[in-house]
Amino acid sequence: MNTIALSQKTSRRSVALLLAALILSAPAVSLAGPKAVYHSWIMRGQILSIEEGKTVICIGKHDRAKVGQVLEVIRHSASVAGGNRAPALARVNVGQVRITKIFDEHYSEAEVVSGDLKTNDTVELERK
Repeated sequence: MNTIALSQKTSRRSVALLLAALILSAPAVSLAGPKAVYHSWIMRGQILSIEEGKTVICIGKHDRAKVGQVLEVIRHSASVAGGNRAPALARVNVGQVRITKIFDEHYSEAEVVSGDLKTNDTVELERK
């Protein structure tokens, strides 16, 4: 398969995946509103900043966060797959944080328990 045909096939697959994601998310946007959807699906769980030993995370009262909870931090990494395969995605555990203060419905402060964490890593809080 030549490079142009492979590029066109990849582009079509990307557009199809994007359209599927938009169609599946439409009911959630209409019921919860765009702000709630943004927090729940795009920003929820992100490390927003790490400064002077204080880490701000996008998990708060709304997520049932509790002071003292220790949470796993993961980093998503993608590698380009060869041939007709989709990119390989990997979840890499990079450390832990402990919630020290809850600001409001959406944000908390945490301390790094272990690992070399970076802004935009994902903090996982189990929902029950």
